[in-house]
Amino acid sequence: MTDSGEGSRRSFYGKGFGRQSNFARKPVNQEREDNEIADLFQKTRINAGINFAEYAKIPVRCVPNNIVPAASFTAFGMPDSLRSNVERAGYQQPTPIQQYSQPIIFKGNDLMACAQTGSGKTAAFLMPIISDIFEKGKGCLPIHMRGDPTYASAALPVALVLGPTRELVSQIHDEARKFCYKTEVRSVVCYGGVEKSAQEHELRKGADIVVATPGRLWDLFSMRTLRFMCIRFVVLDEADRMLDLGFDKQIEQIMEDTDMPRTADRQTLMFSATFPSMIQTLAKNYLGNYYFVTVGRVGQTTEGITQRVELVEPENKFRVLNQLLRKDVGALKLVFVETKRTAEQLLDGLYDVFNVDALHGDRSQAEREHALKMFRNGEINILVATDVASRGLDIPNVEHVIQYDLPKSMDDYIHRIGRTGRAGNIGLATALFSPSDCPMASELLQILKEHHQSIPEWLPDMTLQAMQRKSARGKGRSGKSFQRGRNSSY
Repeated sequence: MTDSGEGSRRSFYGKGFGRQSNFARKPVNQEREDNEIADLFQKTRINAGINFAEYAKIPVRCVPNNIVPAASFTAFGMPDSLRSNVERAGYQQPTPIQQYSQPIIFKGNDLMACAQTGSGKTAAFLMPIISDIFEKGKGCLPIHMRGDPTYASAALPVALVLGPTRELVSQIHDEARKFCYKTEVRSVVCYGGVEKSAQEHELRKGADIVVATPGRLWDLFSMRTLRFMCIRFVVLDEADRMLDLGFDKQIEQIMEDTDMPRTADRQTLMFSATFPSMIQTLAKNYLGNYYFVTVGRVGQTTEGITQRVELVEPENKFRVLNQLLRKDVGALKLVFVETKRTAEQLLDGLYDVFNVDALHGDRSQAEREHALKMFRNGEINILVATDVASRGLDIPNVEHVIQYDLPKSMDDYIHRIGRTGRAGNIGLATALFSPSDCPMASELLQILKEHHQSIPEWLPDMTLQAMQRKSARGKGRSGKSFQRGRNSSY
């Protein structure tokens, strides 16, 4: 852990641009940029729910316990243009993770933070990073390298944000674009599944913040499109999910086999919904003396979500789904399934009756982005998704999450239902429980008890049956046997 005294690596209290800055860039098409950003502000505005006051009372644990939580977003001399964008985006008062994370980051310390989904983690790290760029300026080559053609056109970002999926990094990038509007701070997003050329072009125009998936970032680095020598911040967002998806080797390459500054010469910020041993190891490898902040219980769901579990035979699931979708017509509903095939089957069955689309791994990037845009805008109110959308995505105002298929782990169950009840809003989460889900009855029962939810009469009996079957077989699939990781179906 760390000491936040006078020796912290950086001070972030200045308001001016750094001396090394070159803020001469202007958008190529200002009118188009204005229209796009105005649409972003409108469609993704933060709306605090009626339970925000209770949400703000969620207990926070900070080690070392020497941080005074920020009472407002302006506590650290935020630049006027950034403050204006923060207000326009609908941010009024900090959430618990923002209250604790921002003072830690502003003081120049490393951070390991565990918080429930929808807690405001993105703003918690973006605001201090953008403020730092205003104060200290952009990245620039050392004098002895300025004549080297190898680096002449390479992007020199100050901040690098890594995330597990293209949907998540796109979401973070959109938030950065809002905060950077009408400033000369520039964010670029990079992910796989599309041609590299367009992203390479954007990087060569200049990038202060690069938000990327690990694989595509490594490809672009290998092409010498960008260098890391000017990095002052590294953010690992949804770190547990990145390890679940097998990005550990690529993260290691980026952190150790490049011109990335040493741990002591950068700030590293890690955000994760869970804190298993593999995340602890990651923190040990890449963070210096760091603060550890947890908001609520690690892996906990938000208190504003009402959870319901319905026992349904497989042949009746589609009928029950139809009944659920007909309630509260017009409300945004997110339906989770386990496979791409089921997603397409449900889309075919629902299309003629409901405003619905699907999101899964076989859809092209353009199709996925279009479906998300339509859902966020309310042009469709039902989105059927595999777990490609279950973590990290911030879709405001989802009122009902329906788990048509239960996932393979309770971590994924929690992350799925975290798509609703965000920022103090009320949410409903319904799980369709089939007899084949019996092995996870015990964990589900525990989650419902912990969150003071109504317990179906049949669930304790189902839990007992699962335990008896496990005992009879001598081994079973309950508890830790539900390993993380998805099959190729998402």
